[in-house]
Amino acid sequence: MNVVRLVVAGITILLMPGFLLLAFLGDDCRDVAECLALSIGLSISLMALAALILFWLQLSVLAVSLWAFYVLTFLYLVRRAAGSVGYLIHRSKEIVVVAACAAVVISWRLYQTHALVFPPWVDSISHVLIVEKIIENGALPGDLTPYLPVPFYYHFAFHVVTAAFSVLGGIGAPSAVLTMGQVLNGLIAFSVYYLGRSLGYDLYQSASAAALVTFVFKMPGYYATWGRYTLVTGFVMLPLAMAELEKVYSGEHFFKHLSLFLVLGIGVMLSHYYTALLLCVWIMIVAATRWKRTLPLLRLTGVHRSTGSWVFLVVVFSLSLFSLLWLCRLWGFVGKTITDSFMGRSISYKNGTLYLWKIMGPERDFILFPVAAGGLVLAAYRRKRLRFVLWSVYVAGSCVPFFLHIPPFDAFYYIISLFLPASLFTIEFLWFFADKVRNLLGNTVSPAPYWVLVPVLPLVLWGVRDNAHIIKPQTILATKNDLAATQWISDHTAATDRFFINVAPWGYDYRPVDGGGWVQVLTGRQTVLPPTFYVRGSPAYVRRINAVGRMVASLSACDETFWKIVRTYNLDYLYLTRGRGALRPQEVASCTEARLEFEQGDVRIYHLERPPKTFRMFHPLVQISER
Repeated sequence: MNVVRLVVAGITILLMPGFLLLAFLGDDCRDVAECLALSIGLSISLMALAALILFWLQLSVLAVSLWAFYVLTFLYLVRRAAGSVGYLIHRSKEIVVVAACAAVVISWRLYQTHALVFPPWVDSISHVLIVEKIIENGALPGDLTPYLPVPFYYHFAFHVVTAAFSVLGGIGAPSAVLTMGQVLNGLIAFSVYYLGRSLGYDLYQSASAAALVTFVFKMPGYYATWGRYTLVTGFVMLPLAMAELEKVYSGEHFFKHLSLFLVLGIGVMLSHYYTALLLCVWIMIVAATRWKRTLPLLRLTGVHRSTGSWVFLVVVFSLSLFSLLWLCRLWGFVGKTITDSFMGRSISYKNGTLYLWKIMGPERDFILFPVAAGGLVLAAYRRKRLRFVLWSVYVAGSCVPFFLHIPPFDAFYYIISLFLPASLFTIEFLWFFADKVRNLLGNTVSPAPYWVLVPVLPLVLWGVRDNAHIIKPQTILATKNDLAATQWISDHTAATDRFFINVAPWGYDYRPVDGGGWVQVLTGRQTVLPPTFYVRGSPAYVRRINAVGRMVASLSACDETFWKIVRTYNLDYLYLTRGRGALRPQEVASCTEARLEFEQGDVRIYHLERPPKTFRMFHPLVQISER
């Protein structure tokens, strides 16, 4: 793995498109950290929007075209920078500090998953599948064939960025998903900083809130253990869009901030539908509290007299409406493909109050949430933060299981979102407390920014100790042994061979329990249970898959039922991991028809000697052609 190439690819993808738009609109960021956060958000939005346009135009992008675009963008930015050498030199120290902070937060997130070979849990398998499909297609796919007979209507901003990173970085889709997911997780800190600054928090307060998000709170770092990379991307985008909407009403640069809000809003919607819901709530709160200011603001800013501003604004607004076509596509498939099992997996959390309580922890977070509640009360007395207080009350209230939710986003989603308001309100309270202590002690002590480090630094050290190994072992489905197994499968089996893998119930559906879940995505060989993205297929298809999963999950011996499944679904190999699943290697050892072909660590692959070919039947689930 070429680290330098990966760093260059990451910087190119996450910064250049955003810098290009900022160079066109003009830069009025208060500091380098704000410019960095905004550039990252704009880059993600522009890439997602470009992918959507290419999808509707039925066009694809070759790798050489991708390289050409970034090279031309780089040359243009170099030319612009050549005229701003004095400005760059003036801010050189600030640039170095911000770059060092970015390196620290990204390195921390990468360290949290440094022992992983594959991204964890079952969601990651689906993410890798989508990324591979985008790379193969050169654009967003209409469906996921030949992997799955499932239409594609998922939020895709993360997958588009990761596919570009995989191509430019020269790494496989699994490594690209794991790496980019953690990079974006670290960059959430800069988005929180950007939001804090727009709400009136100063540099020290906003930076402290970013530190709490990165090192102290369990979320969003814990997202990695579930493979929730699309939600990570959503929370990179959401604070930026919220901040820009606040800036729209500041009275300065109305045209620019409204354009940026629309572009970032597109990114939020295409990153995750849940963060799009949160943004809609924010828009309604702002509209309800500031509707009287809209027309006077237009007259004050003089936008009505600027033809160029209106032309650009109309273009951006039209693109925003154009992006809504993807939601129309989603709506068109909802009635056809979203089944009770898919919706029920989230609704079932309402019966798991203890699980929700556990997710809110650990003890450190239970200490900070009451502190944040105190900060929320203090912030309610500040006019500029009242709207954020109302939005936070909505998020906190939705954490109650019996609250009225919009499916499939139930209390679970809101609980794992609390870090965003809690980080800022915790700092609000700590700053207030530091000021009071300083006033009691007189003017002989340091200013409040330094006093607040007294509680913040121990919290950071506490969080670093507890969050260093944040990945739950139960969510690690595949290891280096499984990587070797998939390589053996690619080299020693036919493309038409099919694999039996262990599965387990997952709400109303079924999931793989070990590295067998990666076989289909990495090798193209069909498995008895396809990747869990199958739940977005037609109801009849999902019922057929679940029926198979029900039979497979109940097997614990190499008996007649097992061989019936083998014959019915034309299975050629058996993929097992010691200690995982109902069917264990020790049960298979006595089967003379199962011949051990591969063994490394806990992973075993057996060749199944089936009855004569007269028993071979057409597989009723999925057809996978040779890749």
